[in-house]
Amino acid sequence: SIGGFKFQQRPSANNGIVQVYSYRILDENQNVLASGDSISVPQVSRTGGAWTIQQLADNVDARYIEISVLEGQGGFAAISEVAPIRVTKITLEPEVPEVPENPFVDVTENDWFYDAVLWAVDKGVTVGTSANTFNPLGELTREQFVVMLWRAAGSSEPTIAENPFSDVTENDWFYKAVLWAAEEGVTTGVGNGKFGVGESCTRAEIVTFLYAYADKPVVEGTCPFTDVISGDWYESAVIWAYENGVTSGVGNNMFGVNIVCTRSQAVTFLYAMDK
Repeated sequence: SIGGFKFQQRPSANNGIVQVYSYRILDENQNVLASGDSISVPQVSRTGGAWTIQQLADNVDARYIEISVLEGQGGFAAISEVAPIRVTKITLEPEVPEVPENPFVDVTENDWFYDAVLWAVDKGVTVGTSANTFNPLGELTREQFVVMLWRAAGSSEPTIAENPFSDVTENDWFYKAVLWAAEEGVTTGVGNGKFGVGESCTRAEIVTFLYAYADKPVVEGTCPFTDVISGDWYESAVIWAYENGVTSGVGNNMFGVNIVCTRSQAVTFLYAMDK
């Protein structure tokens, strides 16, 4: 009957201290009777000669104790009254995040939008305008940005039964994204029952989409941009975007309210929100 086990830290010149371990108690047929995963050795026991004790409920049929070193390294003496000991050591390699490859000749590492473009392509938010071009200065339409936002949000299937926009049809490539945006309260269109298909999407419109997607949290700060006037329909959205690091404007204390948003700016907005 095994009611527990203990092991002693025995580091040598080339070995360190066991910091985290797992164990399994096995019967003679290798069936697991008890186990524990990712158990941290107390700091006071992380020295040479120190004992670590693991109490267990009695396991009458136990034949083996298996100890796996998950963090740290080192020789140690494992002791039990009855069962022989098997010790395995697992070496964990640090995870190195994969860096997406850049397929675009018009996007370089020195570009301010470099990370955002690679993120967007890697996450399926957008693709290039050809196999090797992204067209960072290309201007966006309203439906193009809503598709980007929809994909960044997970491409959920819309559930509303009725299409509220007369200029959006079921055969349109952006149909699901626009219906999702309407369902989520991201947009109500441009009026007269239209979404505004084909219309250029300004920076003011884009931050308003993003602000609505974020559930329009209350903003309390003041707007730092001289081209945003108190009471403008996009004022709260611009303040929210600035306070949350989504944008810092276009320079000279300007937000660029009526500037048509480019592809590089759009993915940078989305990348900043994702972070």
